[in-house]
Amino acid sequence: MKTIRCFVTVVIIVCMAFMITACGSGSKTDENNGGQTQGNAGQSGSTNGDLDVGQNLKWPADNMGNLPELKGKITAVLKDDSTGQCTVAFSEMAKEDAQAYITEMKKMGYKGEMSMADEESLIHSGKAADGSTAVFTYNITAKEGTISYGSGNASGQSATAVDMNDAASWPEDFMESVPELAGKITDVVNDNNKSITVHLEYVDQAIFEGYIKFLKQNGFTTDVDESTSVSAIDFRAYNAKGEWVNAYMNIEKGNNTVTVTMEKPVQ
Repeated sequence: MKTIRCFVTVVIIVCMAFMITACGSGSKTDENNGGQTQGNAGQSGSTNGDLDVGQNLKWPADNMGNLPELKGKITAVLKDDSTGQCTVAFSEMAKEDAQAYITEMKKMGYKGEMSMADEESLIHSGKAADGSTAVFTYNITAKEGTISYGSGNASGQSATAVDMNDAASWPEDFMESVPELAGKITDVVNDNNKSITVHLEYVDQAIFEGYIKFLKQNGFTTDVDESTSVSAIDFRAYNAKGEWVNAYMNIEKGNNTVTVTMEKPVQ
């Protein structure tokens, strides 16, 4: 099972890869004039965002909406000015403090999308009344995780820039063990009630990671085939009934797309 430690690593790698790509040929830093430091922190910049990694990082209050400062050591901060999204990676947080932070998120209205807890991790994501989103992930063993804030929808784009109304409904009665995934449904393809594929856009990566955990908890643990890279996440497995699911995410800046395929066993 992928841990949140892996997720945090992937988040930072994706962020770095994005920053390098966004800068293009003009991103090379002059060793004498281009370096910037703040305390013990290193900063990488582009026209759209900044990634800070270091020891003495402060809570980016101006970029985290009304979210309170968390108790823990901030290890990285990614700000994307073009989307209004900010992600903070942290360590050295007690489980009790993580649970209290989730409670505080709910009090502030960040609820309704996904919340889970097991022996390995805590995950909570929610959308407030103003359309802003927050995603909190925490690894119990490593005592580390991430908190992301978006001023619009979960993809980080402005709520007014994207129509999040579904083009079709989630097939709730087809396979009860596969719950609806938060995002914008763009299409549902039904193959004679043998299999159904749901296409979604604007799916938050942390929510998708938690969704895979839900699938495992719901019994999809047989013949598991799972892979993660900086550009995609792929999960495939059967349950005891012989039902098969494939959840696949294509990771793209501003719009993560997902397909969820459900297939019933041959009668």
